[in-house]
Amino acid sequence: MKRFFCILAAASCLFASPNFAQVKDIDDGVYKAAKLGMLSQRVGKAYLAIALKGDEAQARKVLNDSVSQFDRLLVELKVFAPTPEIKTLYDQLEARWRPIKDIVVGKTPDPTTAAQFMAGEIALLDLAARGSRAIQARGTKANLKLIEIAENDAMLSQRVAMYYYASLLSINTAAARREIERASKEFLTNLQFLKTAATTPAAVQPKLTIATSQWAFLENALKNTGDVRNRSILAANMFRSSERLLEVLDDIALTYEKL
Repeated sequence: MKRFFCILAAASCLFASPNFAQVKDIDDGVYKAAKLGMLSQRVGKAYLAIALKGDEAQARKVLNDSVSQFDRLLVELKVFAPTPEIKTLYDQLEARWRPIKDIVVGKTPDPTTAAQFMAGEIALLDLAARGSRAIQARGTKANLKLIEIAENDAMLSQRVAMYYYASLLSINTAAARREIERASKEFLTNLQFLKTAATTPAAVQPKLTIATSQWAFLENALKNTGDVRNRSILAANMFRSSERLLEVLDDIALTYEKL
């Protein structure tokens, strides 16, 4: 366990190097800013999945990758920030990220440390969302809103999974269920917007159909709370469903970025 967290910390430092700063333009900036919010939730999903011992090896890999990506994108966005106000937002986000990272890098996942993560994730996500909206407002292209909405749905796919795990771990169960319901409604509203947007090209529609189908699998997994003795199985099912959905949604966001 200690060896794993040492590797994770080393990888995070490597990808945080300024040499990786490479936001190309406003489209890329919106995508990466929105993706930062998604990663904040994916980190939590993976960390809670490990606490539940659900698909543990893959969850550790995802946690490692997500922490590294978060560090790298945060550096890129701080360098790219087109105004002092946006730069300040990312400085604030970095300050919020440090204690969260200390938990996921330095503490063995269990119900107690998972609850500590959940206590700090809302402020982290809020700052990431504010940064994304601020960068989007600097551009004028119609595709910027589509990029942000598609990647926001990617974030929601991870948030729903994370709160499902929180409910399995009995972390503010009633509040977790309310957040799952709220996030699910927002996800479907966003998906419908993308399907009907005049600027959505025909080539994206099949991908949106796949996203709808993958959401159905995740929604079905949400209905299974089952016997506490089967938590690891339930967690593994949700992990696989949310990862497949994320892959589709991230691809959609990248497609919009290229418009």
